[in-house]
Amino acid sequence: EETMLAYLTATKPHVDPGVYNQGLRLYLDGAVKRPVSLLLDNWREYEVIEKPFPATVTLPLLHLTLSPQKFNQAYRALSQVVKCDCDWFLREGMCRHVVAVLAQLDQEFSASSIPKKTASLPSDLLDTIFSAQKVKTHRKWLETIDQLLSRDTGNYFYLDQISKTIKDEPEEHKDFLAALEKVLVPKIGYYREEKRVLRIGLESILIGKEVFYKFFAPLVEQMDEAHRQQFWTALWRYYWMGACEGYKERLIGDLRQLPKAQKQTILEKLQKEYSEQAEVWREFCFQAQHYAPLVAQKETLDELTLIRLTELVPDMRESTDLLLASHLRTWSDFLAAGQYREFLELIQTWAEKLGTSEVFIETINYILANHKNKRSLVAKLKRFI
Repeated sequence: EETMLAYLTATKPHVDPGVYNQGLRLYLDGAVKRPVSLLLDNWREYEVIEKPFPATVTLPLLHLTLSPQKFNQAYRALSQVVKCDCDWFLREGMCRHVVAVLAQLDQEFSASSIPKKTASLPSDLLDTIFSAQKVKTHRKWLETIDQLLSRDTGNYFYLDQISKTIKDEPEEHKDFLAALEKVLVPKIGYYREEKRVLRIGLESILIGKEVFYKFFAPLVEQMDEAHRQQFWTALWRYYWMGACEGYKERLIGDLRQLPKAQKQTILEKLQKEYSEQAEVWREFCFQAQHYAPLVAQKETLDELTLIRLTELVPDMRESTDLLLASHLRTWSDFLAAGQYREFLELIQTWAEKLGTSEVFIETINYILANHKNKRSLVAKLKRFI
């Protein structure tokens, strides 16, 4: 009798237990819909219904395309060809949707004794099974954290996996976060241990985003001042890289609430680190509402940044008008014929953002009087007076 391929048996040893059980639960809940046969022989496409986003899985019927002698390599073959359009699969590979489809295949082709959807297993029994697995998974995660706390290491591979999982399913892992807090809180107040907690926190936030920001930010506020500054400086780097998914506005609000002295220390760190990229620390000043350093350097700011700052610090209006007037008069003297677009855009912005003051009108009149030969420019400037 020909041996049948058991898809789940071949896959289970290679898949995270949490992912495997989630996939099995999807299958038991009837999430896998009838397949569509593709043009390629023995290929199918399945839709897995899961809120808020359904997923589409495409794979071959391996028991028809592999010889029985190669069934022991079924997972290797599957991992090379299976596709799912969910975010998890794109980042990590084998996902719960694929596992659910494999359970469907095993049921259809009677390859293994898995629970059938029609068996109507009691929901409390299923919940007990999944809860037990979750407790086991959380215990392993806490062991990983304990190892990271016990020694300095740059290897955060498993922490990244934990963070990604919790990011995708925050409600499923509240118990782990509660247990993690009990582990970390006693470390606060001990400089060396705080340092390791901070490293774990920053790595978790980078990968796990909003859920870990909410978790670690209150802990950091209880740390040594040097660690607090390191934390907020690192979070600004994340902001600048566009890596603050889900908590960007909250981060900006927290930065604005920092004491002025702390903002200044963070600024000095950023100025040193980004000495060749002034836009990084200048943007920090804007977002953290720490304007004094920008005001002190107003004469070195480009015109658009100067206008932006003046909108926020109205007392600068008079000095800004004078600076802009000086810049534009000099610039107009060196304008090449026809190269007026950027020049006119700056004048337009000055008028729109700060209004047409007496200094503004005098500047326009100066250009009109001294550059009559630049007819195109003169024609466009007349509308400002």
